[in-house]
Amino acid sequence: MPPAVLVLGGASYLAQFLLQELTSPAAELEAWEVHFTFRNSVVVVPQATGHRVDLTDAGAVASLLRSLNPSVVVNCAAMTSIGECEKNPQEALRANVLTGVFEALRDQDGSALLLQLSTDQVYDGTDAPYEETSLANPVNHYGRTKLLCEDTIASEGLRAVILRSSNILGPPAPYTQQGKFLQWLDGALAQASAGFREGAHGNKDEAPVPERVTLWEDEFRNFVWVTDICHVVKTAVLKEAAGVSTELNPAEGMQIFNMGGPQRLSRVDVGRILCEARGYAPDAIQPVCRYENGEQKNAGPRNPQDISMISDKLLQACGVEAFTTLQAGLSSSADALRWRRATRDAVMGPSGSGEGAGQPG
Repeated sequence: MPPAVLVLGGASYLAQFLLQELTSPAAELEAWEVHFTFRNSVVVVPQATGHRVDLTDAGAVASLLRSLNPSVVVNCAAMTSIGECEKNPQEALRANVLTGVFEALRDQDGSALLLQLSTDQVYDGTDAPYEETSLANPVNHYGRTKLLCEDTIASEGLRAVILRSSNILGPPAPYTQQGKFLQWLDGALAQASAGFREGAHGNKDEAPVPERVTLWEDEFRNFVWVTDICHVVKTAVLKEAAGVSTELNPAEGMQIFNMGGPQRLSRVDVGRILCEARGYAPDAIQPVCRYENGEQKNAGPRNPQDISMISDKLLQACGVEAFTTLQAGLSSSADALRWRRATRDAVMGPSGSGEGAGQPG
């Protein structure tokens, strides 16, 4: 049986990019089989095999792992909405701590490498910038479930790499055209900017005041470009394929890495960079503060204010000097028309009405 890599949660935004990367001839993994799981959303990935499975069903998971015997498992499956995790805490716990997966890997002698996507939300936002040795003290249920996931993996004694990712930015997903925060923001700013331009060329006394896009200016993240995560995962898989143990594929035990981009940015910063790249009116942004004296002002689940991170350990392990800046990521997205179409139709909806949910924690 040829070696195999299994991506859990294959319909997710990140997983689609990983599958595209791992099945590309440039990945140099021709001898490997690529598999992925999905539950509700069917995704067709050329050169990869999909498996419909409920990852919370321990028996189904164990059967799949026995049949595939993967050398590498990449876990992208998760409930990532902070609000949904607060509303449905038990469901979030089942989705984010896949005990059945971890036990099945352990029972298969624990030789497979697990690459586990975690989050910067394990930090509390009071002592940035964070290193891997900083205290993990999550302030919301999502962060707590992801930290419990890390602890469960450690207790099972698996070979594992934990990637504490910041918010992910990138173009629409390759197989479903699914968007994330950047697509919501691109569509919202395009619409608002058009309103400002119309007002500038018409009767200013009669023209309605365009609605600005409200963005938080006092909450900070190291937004990470999706292709950088693909490079990290591919590097780990290639090391495993070569039979060379490194920090990215330890011979035993668990390694933890922060995985953030090179810039500490607020959402206002992201909006301004996007306006400059797309030629939108900067007045389309309405900066707002989310915090007062360190306390969150708006109702809803708590969010850490500043969870900017130092990711030097991961850069060194990957052998790269720096990850992608937002400016470089935007300029590398070659097909702008495809992006805009995905933004307005798939993300904003045909009516062009977006949701404030485009600002996830």
